[in-house]
Amino acid sequence: MEINKILANNFLIWDKLTSEEKTKITNVAVIKRFVAGEAIHHGSYDCSGLIILISGSLRAYMMNESGKQITLYRLFEKDICLFSASCIMKDITF
Repeated sequence: MEINKILANNFLIWDKLTSEEKTKITNVAVIKRFVAGEAIHHGSYDCSGLIILISGSLRAYMMNESGKQITLYRLFEKDICLFSASCIMKDITF
């Protein structure tokens, strides 16, 4: 599926963006597919950018020293995760 169509269908403010803003986003947008249980982000070691979940669900969690997982939040279809984008917004901290 074409990236513009995916963004228009899943990024709810797409119609409110200018042509220039849409072009900037489209030029850096990447479609990624993951299998269940696959890690997609490794904390402060990488930058996932802005995640828009097209289908499925995502669970963000932290693991303590003993290996116990603590769920921080969950994402579902058409959810946008701003926390993952903090690395591209240098002046905003969470």
